[in-house]
Amino acid sequence: MLILFAFLGLLVGSFLNVLVLRTKQGTNFVTGRSECPQCKRQLTWYELIPVVSYVVQKGKCRGCHKHISAQYPMVEAITASTFALLYLHFGIASSYAIFSLVCWLFASSLLIAAAVYDARWYLLPDSFTLPTIFIGIIYVVASNTLFGQHDAIQHILMAGLFAVLFTTLNLISSGKWLGDGDIRLAIIMGLMLSFDQFVVAVFFSFNIAAAVSLWLIATHRKSRKDIIPLGPFLVVGTLLGLFLGGAIMKVYLPF
Repeated sequence: MLILFAFLGLLVGSFLNVLVLRTKQGTNFVTGRSECPQCKRQLTWYELIPVVSYVVQKGKCRGCHKHISAQYPMVEAITASTFALLYLHFGIASSYAIFSLVCWLFASSLLIAAAVYDARWYLLPDSFTLPTIFIGIIYVVASNTLFGQHDAIQHILMAGLFAVLFTTLNLISSGKWLGDGDIRLAIIMGLMLSFDQFVVAVFFSFNIAAAVSLWLIATHRKSRKDIIPLGPFLVVGTLLGLFLGGAIMKVYLPF
């Protein structure tokens, strides 16, 4: 089952690469053959095998021999790892576990796509964030009403309070510190995570963002005036909070 979910993640990761690129281009991501972004040559099926094709072709197009972005195998590998970890985290031992797993498979896919888009073009499209919010609402409501697992009010309050905080920072900075997409990610975090997971997710999000930002400035890859998107760090923090939040809080709280 673990291998099955990892393989599913590879396939979904390959699709997410197409989704991200075609969302940017404004083209239909359902129809149309995949092509080399450089020479526009249509790719054969064996050039589309996740990760493997990139390694075999040494990161180059078979037609024009120009370099292919490392984004493609990275997104595929990250999605595969996320799907495998989601299976290990939730399992399939009960109907609630299966429901939670399915919700998180869809939500994490959209979050990964949003993180990649934000990292490349400094924007979090509504086409990624709004469906994830919808998934979060279904997750909270169904967990509470059908499975009696979560306090829906607590999740709504967390989502609302974090959204208000992000909105305030957005208004104070005139959108320079945080964007509208970051506010929607805050709502997603509040809906999808428990309180312990939420706290750990916020901690990791901002501290990893700060560490990476300081490293980029120290190595002169960025200046203090350059934009560094927060979205990818919020997504990383969300997943770390989900997988590690409960364990970290159990260790931390006694101190």
